[in-house]
Amino acid sequence: MREPQAESHWRVSLPMYNLPEMQAVNADFWDGVRRELQREGIESLPGSLDFARRPVPERIERDTLLTQVCGYPLQTIYRGQAALLGAPVYGAEHCAGATHAGVFVVHRDSAFTQLADLRGCNFVYNSRHSN
Repeated sequence: MREPQAESHWRVSLPMYNLPEMQAVNADFWDGVRRELQREGIESLPGSLDFARRPVPERIERDTLLTQVCGYPLQTIYRGQAALLGAPVYGAEHCAGATHAGVFVVHRDSAFTQLADLRGCNFVYNSRHSN
């Protein structure tokens, strides 16, 4: 983590799941992290998150103090640009600790019942940088 300068020189963001309905929770999370950093003697921290940051920018911007990225881009396009501070642990199906599994979703009335049934079909994904 870089030593913060003046508040206006640093940005913090949690862009991976920056949905409007999650912004208040993400802001509360940053407030908690900010308080802990201040308790450790780190001052001049941004007062709020940057909600405009893209989830997968071309590079980690030099004025970024803290952000959130997917593990695959962190190990590929951002290799050497940042230090991993932690990984989320979600209490959701298909997640075990800080790991996850991909899930193919089909309509409940679909004839597809197993992965092999999808051979030759089209699908969409969120990013070529996503695992």
